[in-house]
Amino acid sequence: MAGMVSVRVWGTQSAIGELGHDARTSKKTPKNVDRTRTHLNSVLLGSMTQEDLKKSKREQGERIRSFTKKAPRRDANYYIPGIITFSKEARNQVNSMPPDGQAMKFVEDISKKHDVKIIYLVRHSDESTTHYHFMLEYVNSDGRAVGRKLNKKALSGLQDEAGMVFGSIGLTRGVKKTERLARGEDFSKTVHRSVRQLHEDLPGEIEAKKSQLDQIQEKVVSFSAQVPEPKPISVEIVKERHLLRTETTKARVININDFERYKKSVASRVAVADTILNGDVVPGEEFREVSQELSTARADLTQTKVELSNVRQELKATRGELQKAKKEIGVLRRIINWIQEHFPTVLERFVNAQEDEVKESPSITSGGPGG
Repeated sequence: MAGMVSVRVWGTQSAIGELGHDARTSKKTPKNVDRTRTHLNSVLLGSMTQEDLKKSKREQGERIRSFTKKAPRRDANYYIPGIITFSKEARNQVNSMPPDGQAMKFVEDISKKHDVKIIYLVRHSDESTTHYHFMLEYVNSDGRAVGRKLNKKALSGLQDEAGMVFGSIGLTRGVKKTERLARGEDFSKTVHRSVRQLHEDLPGEIEAKKSQLDQIQEKVVSFSAQVPEPKPISVEIVKERHLLRTETTKARVININDFERYKKSVASRVAVADTILNGDVVPGEEFREVSQELSTARADLTQTKVELSNVRQELKATRGELQKAKKEIGVLRRIINWIQEHFPTVLERFVNAQEDEVKESPSITSGGPGG
């Protein structure tokens, strides 16, 4: 099987972690590195210092401002790290004769195609298989973020370009995952191979994420120190409801009746839940009998409500007649009072006449003739 070449790139906001890994600083050197061979590493293009990264970020920021007329976003990416790796079949070939020329041509072609500057290209010869790391700017000369165009199709195109450039030394493009799966290769192998190809880069990414996590934790600690601890609110239960008006921020006042109702409500729900959990349920036959009785009771209640409605209507009519009679009596009283005021002798003669008539009719009170 012929040796293969593979390329991977990604965008990042800060490339400090990648730089530490690629430059082999003492704190960033992976454990799988053979330190006796680190001197064989070589910077092929650009330079590898933090000052170079900062300068590149400033220049890209100026180009963004010139293009958008706005300040760059805080989460904007400024770097495109990349790695060129080779398969096990190509190990002896690239270790004995490192393809520096092909690596430089490939990175320069990407730079020209996307109009982005090369920050550095470095060869690592201190691991089991020689490989290359490179860093490109994320923003082109016009101030456009070309890194956003690195979609699935563009990344596949990079693999094609790598296959053409390194094809001069007999290497081929890595087989697409879809093609490998179509040929019947186990999916786990495609995933594991990808992990093996990227194992050199993972320590740098982990360090970068740790650095970001430390910064976030520092911000959290700083913010927490500025937030005062909440003061507990005491609760006071009172009997008189009018005392609720005296509630202050120092104590929350609760009426004892409301408190007792709340306790009963909670106790009732707990009892129901306990009954269900213990399996204390009503048998089906008993439930149906109770349901039938309940249905009959509801029907009786409905009939009673109808009768009660009829009684209420009759009572309302009786009250209306009573009100009418009261009004008539009131009118008669006013007439009598007027007569008594203006014609007192007439009213007195009428009363005397009524009394005389009652005296002259003893049969009414004695039960009639023969009584």
